[in-house]
Formats: sequence, C-alpha cells, structure tokens
Amino acid sequence: MNRTLLNVKVPSDETLVINVMINRDGIFLQREGSIAPPLKLPTEVAMYFKIDTEGVVTLQWSDVSGDVTVVRCESWAVKVNDAVGRQNVEFDALIELTERWRRLQMTPVVDDDYPGARRVYEVALERFREALKVNRPEWFSAPAPGVVTDFVHVSQMNLSRCLRWHPEGLQSWSLSDWYTALSGEVGELGNVIKKLNRNRDGLPGNKETPAELWAMLPKECADVVLYLDLLAQRVGFDLMIAVRDKFNETSQRLGFPERL
Repeated sequence: MNRTLLNVKVPSDETLVINVMINRDGIFLQREGSIAPPLKLPTEVAMYFKIDTEGVVTLQWSDVSGDVTVVRCESWAVKVNDAVGRQNVEFDALIELTERWRRLQMTPVVDDDYPGARRVYEVALERFREALKVNRPEWFSAPAPGVVTDFVHVSQMNLSRCLRWHPEGLQSWSLSDWYTALSGEVGELGNVIKKLNRNRDGLPGNKETPAELWAMLPKECADVVLYLDLLAQRVGFDLMIAVRDKFNETSQRLGFPERL
C-alpha cells in the first residue's frame, strides 16, 4: 500500500514529495522521483510532525536504537493561511458589492440620490475586482498579443479606459447622452456602408478607395459594440448575458435548437 505522507516545498523552491510505502517487507520512505533505494524504517519507529513559528515543518523519526533522522521543510501552513485571508477579503468585497447593487436597484434613476448610489456601487465593484486580482491573478493575466480571450476582459478594459475621460464614473453622462454617442458611432458605420453602395453602383463622391472602406467597416462595427457595452454598464447589466438570454429566448419561442 502506498500513501503520500508529505507534499511541501523546501527552501530551494523544489517540490518535495515523500511517499510512505507499507508492504509485507516493512515501512519505507522514498522521495518521489528519486532513483535511490527507499529508506526502510525499523519495525518499531516513532514519528512525529512539528511546525514552528516560522512555518517550518519538521518530520522526525527514531528507531529503537536511538538514532534520529530529521527532515525540515518549508510548511504550506503559512501559504494556506495567506490564501484563506485573501479569500476572506474577496468574500467581504462581494458581500459589499451585492449590498450596494441592491440599494442601487431600489433607487429610481430619476431620483437625486441615484448618481451617488451609482458611484458607491462602482467603488464597491472596483474593490471587488482588486480583491479578485490578488486572490485569482490567473483571471487577469494578460492574453497573448492580439488575442482576446472573452468579452468580460474587453468590457473591463473598456470601462477602465472610459473612466480616464469620465473620472466621475459612467453616471456623469445620462442614459440619453450614452445613446447619442452610440448613435453617432452607428451613423459612422452607416456612412461607410453608404460609400460602399456608391462604389457598387458606380457613383462618384468617395474620397476613400474600396479597399480603405472595407478596412474601415470592422473598425466602425467595433466602435458600435464598445459604446453599446458602455451604455449597458451605465444602466447596470452585462451585455453578453443579455445577448445570451435574448438569443435563447428567441430560439425557444421559434422552436430552434440553437442555444448559447
């Protein structure tokens, strides 16, 4: 029967796994991956663990002859305690964010208190994001250049950049202000399509070549999506969740199998 007894890190940051092997021939200790023969323990052996104040764990065993063998390793205990602390900060931030969101939902948009409630919510949201960055850094790791992993990252960066122009928050513009900005981007997209139609019909008036217009088309579409995302964040809903729900609702209503 094999059992892993210890999985810790030594000061050199080299992972150390000590396996305990118990069979008919006795009890053996062997470092995982080692080609050296396992260390056989005497039939009568005393073994104990000790963790000191610096987080160092000591594994010690002695045989009946009095010979003592000691293995000292850096303990995972300190790292576990740190992880629990980070988790608690994340949970506290999430609780606060949930409470701020509930208060915001209870405040009418036309109420004089709405801008302040919205700002308090955005502060709580930023605090929660900072807690996530510390506790779950892999969620915020930079993607490879030119690679967009998901729309959540796009939305986060979109808001972060927007706050450089609107340091008072998204609520510094009214819903109609954001709609006007979105309409402007839709108008620029429509202008490109109008010029492509001119080219299709052989009409004069375009300063851009057809190749330049086709290159502009995806950029204008992207501007529309980015402003639509900011409008959604201004109102307080996740654009991609709304897209998913609406897509699935339409598929269900029409009896189509496609689902997001």
